[in-house]
Amino acid sequence: MKNREYAPRLSTDGVIIEGLFQKTMITMVVAELSSGATAIIDGILVGRFLGETALAVSGLGAPYYSVASIVSGILMVGSTNMCTKAIGKGDKETLGGIFSLTILLGAVLSLLLTLVGAGMPGMVAGLFGAKGATEEIFNETAAYLRGLFLGAPGFIMYVVLTPMLQLDGDALRPKIASLSCAIVDVAGDLLNVFVFHGGMFGMALASSISHYTAFFIVASHFLKKGSLFRFSPGLIRRGMLSPLLKDGFPRAACMFSRGILPILLNTLLLRLAGDAGVTALSSMINTSFIIGAPGWGIGGAVLIVGGMMVGEQDVKGLETVMRTAITDILIGVSVIAVCVFFAAPFIASLFVPQAGQAQTMSAAFVRSYAICLPFLAFNISMSCSRRSWPICSAPSSALPACGSPTRSGRQS
Repeated sequence: MKNREYAPRLSTDGVIIEGLFQKTMITMVVAELSSGATAIIDGILVGRFLGETALAVSGLGAPYYSVASIVSGILMVGSTNMCTKAIGKGDKETLGGIFSLTILLGAVLSLLLTLVGAGMPGMVAGLFGAKGATEEIFNETAAYLRGLFLGAPGFIMYVVLTPMLQLDGDALRPKIASLSCAIVDVAGDLLNVFVFHGGMFGMALASSISHYTAFFIVASHFLKKGSLFRFSPGLIRRGMLSPLLKDGFPRAACMFSRGILPILLNTLLLRLAGDAGVTALSSMINTSFIIGAPGWGIGGAVLIVGGMMVGEQDVKGLETVMRTAITDILIGVSVIAVCVFFAAPFIASLFVPQAGQAQTMSAAFVRSYAICLPFLAFNISMSCSRRSWPICSAPSSALPACGSPTRSGRQS
């Protein structure tokens, strides 16, 4: 039985759409920052208190986040697309089925990832490029990865559930979760460094605990009686799995390429530049989690707000979304890129305080990434808007009149 009562309407006036896009983008940037904040915090504390060798270990373990994001990316993008359409149609049963399927898939896949990663960390360390490192670095990388993979369910489910809060109108809880995640991680890192002396395993365990903290805060939203989302496996229908995986595949492919590149670079740098090269790459990767967040946030806003326009067959509204995204990239992301480029030596010194080859290489790596930022944001936005092309190419007679009202929805 379909129920349209909970699908509020939104005027397609350009100003309103632009305002919704900017609010959604800000929330999504916060979510992206939260998923990477623990990485950059770890990187700074590791570089300053545990030394360059530990920072090299951090870099060798960094592909973990991309691996975990392959799973979370498929589920997040796929479920968001399908939930947006269900809300637009007022189909509450389908919404419950998608939500339930996403929860079950997320739980199963994240637990499998934990069993493999935490159970065989040495094998994973080798796959991540640590085979060419010294025995000390290899063993520390394996310990670091064990601690990270123990937190995979918390990390993955937090990322997956956050957009659903936005669709359900809860924009505050993700921000609280993000702040709590950062606070818990910093506190855990400091306790590990100055009290427990747990090395890289302790740093990873602090990150995992912070991810579980964020997940529980976000998950508490779905205990509310008024939530649109209801966990009921009985609502899952045949045919839901295929479009969910299909819609999420581009994001997964992007995260795969984002993860495979540092693995290849780690392998090459260990041969050509030794530990200093891996340390420099680690500085760049940790920095990318923060300075790359606006690009991912813009792309995510295109996904959710553009999806609303697609659901309503509103070409004019879709054009407004894309114009706003391009403007944000040209103005906002480009300015960030310029600032990061000139601040690269300072950023490098946060991770590698001692002057030398590692610090010089770190600054060069950060500058290289800064140059790519606008292109990264543009590529992500175009990827997220892929489902709009059938609308733009459809004959005008097949489309409803422009300006038809849309349904509101939000994602993180």
